[in-house]
Amino acid sequence: MIVAVLEHRAARFERQLDRLAATVDTAAAKIATILDWHERWFRDADFHGCLFAHGLAEFGDPDHPVFKAAVRQKNGLRARMRCQPRR
Repeated sequence: MIVAVLEHRAARFERQLDRLAATVDTAAAKIATILDWHERWFRDADFHGCLFAHGLAEFGDPDHPVFKAAVRQKNGLRARMRCQPRR
């Protein structure tokens, strides 16, 4: 169930960031837009940390399905920050 929640949240997160990034033209503007979005999220009163980072901390075994789901999301974010398609 945890993996399903992480995958659902990752898909929602990716859609939000892709919509925001589509509003600007340059790689620098896309990165700035993504960072601005994160800043607003981090300052929100309901922010209690990153669900994916919590998953990595709680399930530290790289072979665990929760760990793998969290790594997939982090790798997707890393690719977005490089303005590359997700693999």
